[in-house]
Amino acid sequence: AEADVIRMKGEAEAKVLETKAKAYKEYGEAAVVQMIVDQLPSLAEKIAAPLSQTEKMVFVSNDGNAASAFTGDMTRIISQLPDAVEGLTGFDMREAVKHLS
Repeated sequence: AEADVIRMKGEAEAKVLETKAKAYKEYGEAAVVQMIVDQLPSLAEKIAAPLSQTEKMVFVSNDGNAASAFTGDMTRIISQLPDAVEGLTGFDMREAVKHLS
């Protein structure tokens, strides 16, 4: 009985993978792009997570631009996301977006 359960579970997992493979084949690169885009909020949350542990932030600046410099830093971090995704997965988000338009 236990072997049957394991076999049935394996067959169900194989069916899910087969269904995903068919969807990827049918929708091609758009499906992969959608998967990546769906993960972007989670990535942004993980990038920002260390800041949520911060009790206090002190900005020191000679010219009074420390807060805007911080905003610029955050923007630069997010702008590096496509390179990070490509480095981690090999998937070129920029190139994929070019093909969609």
